[in-house]
Amino acid sequence: MIFSNEEFCNKNDGFTHVKAYPLPSCFTNPSDLEQVFLDFLMYINVQREGKIEFADLV
Repeated sequence: MIFSNEEFCNKNDGFTHVKAYPLPSCFTNPSDLEQVFLDFLMYINVQREGKIEFADLV
């Protein structure tokens, strides 16, 4: 996403201030949040698998 103050002022709708670009084609299922995260890790070329830990949310 790219911040554009000029676009924000020109549009004058009070909330538009970023541009979102389409996901790269390597994102296999954009409607599945877990798959998007896994695809993102592949996209950014994570080298140390198993180093990310998640705390319990409940």
